[in-house]
Amino acid sequence: MKFGTLLDYHLFNSDIAKSILSPLILKGGRRHYGLLESPVTNLYTGEVAYKVFLCGKTGSGKSTTIANASGRFGLENLGETTGIQVTTVYWPVLINETKATVLFKISFWDVGESVLNSYNHILPSCMEDVDCIIYTFSMVNKTMWDDLPKLITRIDAEDHILKVALGTKNDLTKNSKTVITNKMIDDFQDVWKFPVLMHTNAINSELTGDFSDCFKKSASFMNPLCELLWYRDQVKVGLIPKTHIDFCFTNSDNRKDGNENEPGSPDEGNSITSKGTKVTFC
Repeated sequence: MKFGTLLDYHLFNSDIAKSILSPLILKGGRRHYGLLESPVTNLYTGEVAYKVFLCGKTGSGKSTTIANASGRFGLENLGETTGIQVTTVYWPVLINETKATVLFKISFWDVGESVLNSYNHILPSCMEDVDCIIYTFSMVNKTMWDDLPKLITRIDAEDHILKVALGTKNDLTKNSKTVITNKMIDDFQDVWKFPVLMHTNAINSELTGDFSDCFKKSASFMNPLCELLWYRDQVKVGLIPKTHIDFCFTNSDNRKDGNENEPGSPDEGNSITSKGTKVTFC
């Protein structure tokens, strides 16, 4: 099974894109909602909500990744997060099999490394009712990569919780002396049995005028994440067998954010191509 099998990665270029994005866009950018606000949902078949916890060392790109996912671009040096910060992102998807439009409500939980290490109550709060843990590392920092197994061992979770590793700053690998190779990625996935996604943190903040541009710039991270969450739920309710499923990663899945290609199209500029990942949900 490949990314794009369960969800339509070309949704934002489709005829229905404008209608399903209209509640989520304001003045050409992403509409942001207060604590008591939410988008109009009558345009969607349904809504699903998830809690996603990002963990990793200081400088691994957690806060920038969340900012990009919420439609805020050009924020590369945000500094360490103090306390717990929760950002809610609304993301529409089209289910390939049923053609249903589903609105994902994802609450991203971000906490600074020093705060996590200093206060015992922080980690339990982040782990309570969590649906997905994202272990972040920088593609230009070999130490973060080497320490990833320790992070996973420390912040472990039950089998029903989705686990994902995220390599950030993928756009900087060409000019970096740090080499995290395809084989290293493949070996990691074979050992830990969950996928490694890639993300480009330095995304141009200028919008092209395309009404869906503020979503397309985040699509290469958000679409695979939503698909993995959707797949996990299908397994839990028995709609997909509880077996080892191959999620095949190609250049189209790890393309550079915000490029001119439509979602799902190849981008030869990326350095990582993982060709087969055993993803297990038991």
